[in-house]
Amino acid sequence: MKDQRRDRGSKRSPKDVRATDGMRLLEDLGDFYFSADAYPQALEQYKRALTDLPSEKAFDVSLQVARCHHAKGDYQDALEILAEIEQALGPNMDLPARGKLLAMYGHTYRALGQYTQAKESCEGAIEALRGTGEDREIAGVQLCFGAILHRLGHLDRARRLYEDALSAYRQIDDQTGAAMAFNNLGLVYMNLCRWDRAAEYLIEAREIAEVLGNYSKIAVRTANLGIIRFHQGRWAEAEQCFRKALRVYREIGYSRGIAKVSFELARLERVQRHWNQARSLIEEGLRLAEENGYKREISVGHEFLGEQCCEVDCPDEAESHFSRGLEIAEAIAPQSDHISEICRRWAELAVSNRDPEKALSLGERALATAIRIQDRMEEGLSHRALGSAYGQMGDRERAREHFEKAVDDLRSCEEPLELARTLVAASAFFAAHPAQGTDPKAVNLVREARETFLQLQDSHGVGAASLQLAEILFKMDDLDDCLEVLEKAEELLGRTDDHARLARVAALTENIEERLLTEARSDRNRLALFARWGEDRDRSTAAMLKAAVEIARADRGFVARVDEGGDVDVEAAVGFEKRQAAHLLEELLAREGHSGARLILDMDRNWSDRSGGLRHPIKSYILLPVGADGMVGRWTYVDKVPGGSEGCFRKREVDLLVAFLEMAARDIDTRPVIESDLSSGAVASRCCTLEDVVTENQSLRGILKLVPKISRSNISVLLRGETGTGKQVLAEAIHSASDRCERPFVTVSCAALPEGLLETELFGHLKGAFTGAHRNKRGLIEEADGGTLFLDEIEKASVVVQGKLLRVLDTGELRPVGSTQSRSVDIRVICATSKMDLETEMREGRFLSDLFYRLNDVLLTLPPLRERKGDIPVLAEHFMEKYSGQMSRPIAGMDPKAMAVLEAYDWPGNVRELEKVIKLAVVLADDGEMITADLFPAEVTEGGDEARAFASEGDTLKNMVESVEREQILKALNDCGWNKSEASRVLGITRKGLANKIQRYGLKES
Repeated sequence: MKDQRRDRGSKRSPKDVRATDGMRLLEDLGDFYFSADAYPQALEQYKRALTDLPSEKAFDVSLQVARCHHAKGDYQDALEILAEIEQALGPNMDLPARGKLLAMYGHTYRALGQYTQAKESCEGAIEALRGTGEDREIAGVQLCFGAILHRLGHLDRARRLYEDALSAYRQIDDQTGAAMAFNNLGLVYMNLCRWDRAAEYLIEAREIAEVLGNYSKIAVRTANLGIIRFHQGRWAEAEQCFRKALRVYREIGYSRGIAKVSFELARLERVQRHWNQARSLIEEGLRLAEENGYKREISVGHEFLGEQCCEVDCPDEAESHFSRGLEIAEAIAPQSDHISEICRRWAELAVSNRDPEKALSLGERALATAIRIQDRMEEGLSHRALGSAYGQMGDRERAREHFEKAVDDLRSCEEPLELARTLVAASAFFAAHPAQGTDPKAVNLVREARETFLQLQDSHGVGAASLQLAEILFKMDDLDDCLEVLEKAEELLGRTDDHARLARVAALTENIEERLLTEARSDRNRLALFARWGEDRDRSTAAMLKAAVEIARADRGFVARVDEGGDVDVEAAVGFEKRQAAHLLEELLAREGHSGARLILDMDRNWSDRSGGLRHPIKSYILLPVGADGMVGRWTYVDKVPGGSEGCFRKREVDLLVAFLEMAARDIDTRPVIESDLSSGAVASRCCTLEDVVTENQSLRGILKLVPKISRSNISVLLRGETGTGKQVLAEAIHSASDRCERPFVTVSCAALPEGLLETELFGHLKGAFTGAHRNKRGLIEEADGGTLFLDEIEKASVVVQGKLLRVLDTGELRPVGSTQSRSVDIRVICATSKMDLETEMREGRFLSDLFYRLNDVLLTLPPLRERKGDIPVLAEHFMEKYSGQMSRPIAGMDPKAMAVLEAYDWPGNVRELEKVIKLAVVLADDGEMITADLFPAEVTEGGDEARAFASEGDTLKNMVESVEREQILKALNDCGWNKSEASRVLGITRKGLANKIQRYGLKES
């Protein structure tokens, strides 16, 4: 802007010179105040400068005025200024000016949540600025466009735009722009729940802002860092970040920032059950959002108020806030992260209101949106809501599947608070829907939740989980542990005045007191069995075994005799077939060398690990001789299995069992055994192999044939192909087929890490090597020692990192950052690039030629999906079977019209995009129905010329294609005498693919 201002006419009068110099001074003062975040003062100087500035030279200053309003959060004022500029310059505006104006429109519309107008403005800005040399402006538009796509859930496209912007800013040495790109990349990884990676980007962005003295940007990145710390359970750090950011926002009068941080502080207050403080913060943020027209923040405010109303038991008010929040969010973007969050929270409210049908509708919408926008945490939370809804409806199997997926997703997200809450909800379900092995699962889940709450120092969470654990233990008759846990629950819940749970504590205490007295007088008192044994008329071996299993609280058992010849005769069994019991006893006596009693407390793995060949899952067992001499005589065996009711044997159980057997053995009868129908089930993850690659494409199959040959050597492999074509799958297949398959396969994305971070991640560092290096760290190259290192997007690595990597490949040695000593490593390197012209990068000095030739021992180019259209039906069927199986969704198949739409689309995201589309369609499809084209995203159904033609002209083309295909397949089958293997070779497809087409067209041998 300043360069343009200096371009004045060469002939000016002294008066003109003085006037111009004065205007320059005002502009410079405005720029100074702007860089110091003093926007009101900057506005004053810019407006003074505009007073005497000719209209044709006022563009840059007017644009700065709009930027001031934008920075203050006065977006409507910014739009008015931009409209005035556009009207003043008219249709004769030059391209650079038009590009800058559209870019500012894009930023402002994005801030207002008007994403359609924002996208159109950004696209127009890029088109206008292309070829003008305005690299800084273009990079800024890329950041804005990326942020729009980010909000709409297109994380991969947003990340690529951020990385392109970062590269451009680095080339022009724009630290401010680079910091913005780092910040946005941090937000992408925050969405992916990769908290540490996100924090590294944000800290780097904040450090640049601190060096530049950019007060407002420090606050923005500090607030974002606070969100990460909250999700990591580091709440004290999160509160420090939020309060620091809020202080800055109040000083500079940034109302939108105040609203955002107020909501985050309210979330912290809610965790601590400070309801009044939380509501005050939410209402302050909502008021600011409504006064200034911040649509997204208005929606967030209603969402947060709705969630708080759920927690304080005001369901009607909560429903009103969720309804209003969803209405606003849908007007902004109907497929955004915010939609998923509101629908999921509303679904949880519906569950608490005992309305499972409404909960299912909302939960399924939340899940579909979360999958579409790749929000793993919201996927897990949506599964949790659906699990609760199905549990309420009595559909135990679906509820179990959703809870298991919820727990798996939230474990991978490493979000401790939501994981703990999910564990509690899953535990409550398993406890309320008893089945064999369910109660111990409920106990294990709630114990893990209690430990997680304890690590978070959430005393109310610990108390609530303890109460739930006590209720489950009471149900399992473990009254001693129940009383101990209940005492802790009462203490913690009393501190937080949770009257509802304290009432449950009192009721449970009364039930325990009553049961203790009743059971002491009943047959459930195991000591009473001793007194009753001599009185019972049934003194058979079977009766003794049944009593022994009950006394020891075992899962299974048997009594068997061994004669002098070593033959085993099983007299009685509980939970075993006789042949199984005999085989187990033979193995124990032969392999363990038994000649007396034997107790194994913890045997939580397959017997093959200890005795070679057995496949009986056993947790703990006791084997006792009953009148046996050496190995000959009667033996009693009892055990507990993984997932059984009691875990390992305890001392009291062993004491009681031994005493009982010694007493009972003296007077048992040997009568025919009545076998129990109890049984136990065996408790039943890897790199991709060649079998995992699904294709009928001749080019790709030719590449796959090379894999076994390549795998036998240690030569480097360079994989080239567009994103989503399966480069990592192929790399894993090469590793799996090699002698290194039992060693690590380590993946590194060179584009995902800043230069300094990539270096330390690859090579490691020593403690004190740089600021923040508080401990020694092994690099990923060292982690891959003996195995395979896969470097994805290798072209994004800096020349410095490339040089160090070349040294490792040449010498087999690496030197961690800060070390003077080298370490030997043995690795096989596979690299991947989406640059189809890496040679150009090399010629232009961005990629080392020595490294290129070192990596390029074998070059494999993977064709994009648009060049292997024949794979689309095969892949679509594969993904449909995969996800319908995982989700237990009975899908009737793929509608032919839907398949034609898939075949017509160009698939810029290749196989990865196709997989995502099919997964979403499986989620949205009705049970027992076919997948239809209306379940696909709009960009798929409207994305190709063939698709549009198909939509307008019906399926004439499809029928023609299918007719030709059917005739060719039938001809090949008849020519080969219906030898399907031979016919598949003639047709150039797999045997499975041929079988699918025979079934599809209903072909029969004549």
